[in-house]
Amino acid sequence: MITTERLQLALRVADRAMAHQRAIDDLAEAQRRLDQRYADFFEEHGRPFDDRRPINPEAEEFLPVIEATRHLYIARCNARQAANAAKRKLKLAVRAVERYDAHTFTQEAA
Repeated sequence: MITTERLQLALRVADRAMAHQRAIDDLAEAQRRLDQRYADFFEEHGRPFDDRRPINPEAEEFLPVIEATRHLYIARCNARQAANAAKRKLKLAVRAVERYDAHTFTQEAA
């Protein structure tokens, strides 16, 4: 038989799982926007080097693209931080259910 407390814990896991998925989706969207802006910038202004090397914040040639995409990069960093926080909350909720189940099992066995 499922108790009210166990049900509440399970519902918290479900809620946190949904929040985590939304955060992952937001992160993917933020990354897509940043990648698209990089592509648009390089199409308009050209790449600083002929090869497809990654953007290097240390290289002076990449400063214009970095400045043009700073707000999108910050949004992506914030989305990543939110996704990590949501994952942490989900793990904590799952652990709470596991602790409850372990405690209930040891009491029933005794």
